Amino acid sequence: MKNSLYFKYFFVFLRHKWFVFLAGLKTKAPLWRLLIHDISKLRPLEFKYYAKKYYGYCRDKKIAEMSYLKHVNRNPHHWQYYIVVDGTFEKIKPLEISDGVLREMVADWMAVEKSFTGEWTDIVNWVWLSKNWDRMIIHPISKGRLVNILNEVKKRYAKDN
Repeated sequence: MKNSLYFKYFFVFLRHKWFVFLAGLKTKAPLWRLLIHDISKLRPLEFKYYAKKYYGYCRDKKIAEMSYLKHVNRNPHHWQYYIVVDGTFEKIKPLEISDGVLREMVADWMAVEKSFTGEWTDIVNWVWLSKNWDRMIIHPISKGRLVNILNEVKKRYAKDN
């Protein structure tokens, strides 16, 4: 049972990486970022957790939180990777994010939507993004560049469709 669960999840992982690669071509993310995307999910803690989560077997909240935290802290394409809490715990400060990582981030968001819905996102009327945009703590300069990247991708989609 466990081995088949892990085997099935490995193909889900590969499919997500493929979708990230395809979306990354649209976002013009650096090729090397697309190749190493989510590679930490092959580490034992993350792999076991995500395999169980994907198929509904993970009910241990502590393991879920630790796995997610490890994943976010190992992968710079998550905006949470760039959050610093100062020593007094009074300020949360977002750091700037490079363009290449922002492009990978958008590709990841697009790929997740493709994985879950079976369709590429409607980039112009992106429901998930509009729901989550204001909750993301992203450096203002990086957020402005993210808007530019999203607009580039919208134009590219308009030309292709």
